[in-house]
Amino acid sequence: QAQMFLYISLILGGMVWTYFGAQFVVLGSINLAKTFTVSEHVIGATIIGLGTAIPELTVSVMAIRKNKPDIAYGNLLGSNIVDPLFSGPIGALFYPYIMDAKSVDNLVYIALPIALFIGLYIIAIFSRTETKRWQGIMFGVFLMLIYVFFFFMSFAYGWNMISYHPLFIEQTQFIF
Repeated sequence: QAQMFLYISLILGGMVWTYFGAQFVVLGSINLAKTFTVSEHVIGATIIGLGTAIPELTVSVMAIRKNKPDIAYGNLLGSNIVDPLFSGPIGALFYPYIMDAKSVDNLVYIALPIALFIGLYIIAIFSRTETKRWQGIMFGVFLMLIYVFFFFMSFAYGWNMISYHPLFIEQTQFIF
């Protein structure tokens, strides 16, 4: 009974700290983008993207070290399903945005094909019955090259995936 209360308290406490941590990350990222006069998309694809990937990477590495590749695969697959299909729509419930035609085109003709290709590529990697170390390194290098290409194109050509028009709050306020 007491142990259950402790676990629930830890989960709730972690959620509260996550909320405030997310606020600071978002505000800091916006200010960083303004300071260096780069797109918020570039900051989101680097700092926030890497910041959210580190826990997933840690779980996957620990799972692989403990010879539990199914955990790593489930983590990878789950995060790539939950992030776009859950986080975005839930966020839009609290902070609606309006997408313009260019944003829709960017998502449909740039982001979606890249995401589908990477998804199929990852499924192909994990469907193999045996992968040699050098093959794993090549898979990783290839995925990193895709990321570098996407980052470069975002920075060089201003591939802002979504242009939105704030409806309710200023960007420097806390988001509820």
